[in-house]
Amino acid sequence: MTFNALDFGTKVDCITDDAPAIQAAIDVGSKAGGGRVILEGGKHFYSGSTILKENVELYLEQVGTPVTLKPSYVFIYAKDADNIAIFREGAIDGNAYAFVKQVSPYYVTGDFYPRPTLVYVEHCNHISFKDVIMSSPFFLDPASDWL
Repeated sequence: MTFNALDFGTKVDCITDDAPAIQAAIDVGSKAGGGRVILEGGKHFYSGSTILKENVELYLEQVGTPVTLKPSYVFIYAKDADNIAIFREGAIDGNAYAFVKQVSPYYVTGDFYPRPTLVYVEHCNHISFKDVIMSSPFFLDPASDWL
């Protein structure tokens, strides 16, 4: 079964937190015994934390970009959830620029720490990540783009 996040009320306006709608799609997929939650291509989903559940695939169509909202300590979290996947040619943007301020061309200061972990899974089996791009996670230095 497939579940399009747009059908669950995502606004994709880069202002509204789309996490509740994305989470609703994940929850329905999990209750149905599993399925694919689609984040449609050409859209930018602005989202806080979501919990990926057992037997659910998060399918990021090309150019579909979930962007982390601040503060968000973990963007996609899974615990005790087997058979999960994140795949396709979309990207997950850690939104590092929301967490730093540029003071000068050579100096940035942290506005909020820690920056979020993009994906955190624990006690999960059969995990698959394929053809997905993850950018600006907590361990990358966003200042490097400014130098």
